[in-house]
Order: sequence, then structure tokens, then C-alpha cells
Amino acid sequence: MAWTTLSLSVPSGPVGTDVELRGVAAPGCHSVAVAFVAAEGQIGAEGVSAPVESDGRWSARFVIPAYDEGAATRGAAPVTPGRWLFEVPRLCEIGPSSRPDLLKVPFEVSSTAFLPDRFQAIAATPDGHGYWLAQASGGVYSFGGAHFYGSLPGIGVEPAGPVVGMAATPDGKGYWLVSAGGGVYVFGDAGFYGSAA
Repeated sequence: MAWTTLSLSVPSGPVGTDVELRGVAAPGCHSVAVAFVAAEGQIGAEGVSAPVESDGRWSARFVIPAYDEGAATRGAAPVTPGRWLFEVPRLCEIGPSSRPDLLKVPFEVSSTAFLPDRFQAIAATPDGHGYWLAQASGGVYSFGGAHFYGSLPGIGVEPAGPVVGMAATPDGKGYWLVSAGGGVYVFGDAGFYGSAA
């Protein structure tokens, strides 16, 4: 019987580490769901799903989060340094009353610190005549026709986890920043509609 396999590009790293997950799926799998959980088996988990190629191979990327958002029924729990696990069901077909047999690959979270000066994201102006760069700390730099509408250090806010993404508003008069913990921060005419954090 063939089982689903899982390997990691790196075995350890701090919050914000970008991990490539890859493997070969068991026969009959069309997608693979991987969970990231505390080694102590805490309830709730972050996770990612990946489609399976025709030859059975699959891959996905996962950024080690600052918070375990899967624990939403208990409130978000911080991801702490120590041993965590990536888990994937060995087989795809699970009966209604059976529990999946899980393959568990360890990942060591080395720290919750992140490099605040590392550039993490870019967003272009709608007309393509400028762009913004965002740092992990939420610092924002504007170039070309992009106007500066503020940054997290400028308003004295420290994100709960590194900023990992940025998007411009349709008119280019504002932008959103998102942190690895699911926090959303708005500037200029960007509206706030909630966040995972």
C-alpha cells in the first residue's frame, strides 16, 4: 500500500519562515491537506491544501504564523518557540467513523522574533507609474508616482507578526498591509472590513 509522503525545505526557523512542503500523494488523492499543530496536540491548527499533479506529486508553501488561528473557538493562541508538527493523512479515503492515520513531520520554531527591516511585499500603483515596498515591521516606502499614506512605525504600532503582504486601493490613494498573524492595517482611503486576528 502506498502512503502520502511529506518533506520540508527547512526543519526549523523563526515565525515568518517560508517553508516549502512537498511529497507524493497516496493513490486516489486529488488534493492534500497539511495541518501545522503544536507537538502537544493542541486543538485547532493552521493549514494549507495543495492539488495533486497527475504523477502524484504535490507541493505548497506555508509561512510559519505568529498565531495559531485554527484555535478560533478558544481565541487565537501565539505560536511559541519549540517543537511543532506538520501533519498530513497517509491515505485520502477516510471512513465516516475512522480517524485518519497521520504522517507527522517535526518543525522547530526557533523564536517569535522576526527581522523588522526585511522587505516582504510590494504593491504597484493602478497606473503602473510607481509602487510601494513594505518591511516586516510595517515600514512603507514609496517610489515613482506612489504617494506615502503612512506606516505602522509612523503611528507607533508593532504588528503581531511580520507584515507579509500589501495591496493598493483601486484609485491608488491608499493601501492595506497584512501580517502573518492575519492582522490587517489600513492607510489612506483603504477601508477596514475586519481581520483574521
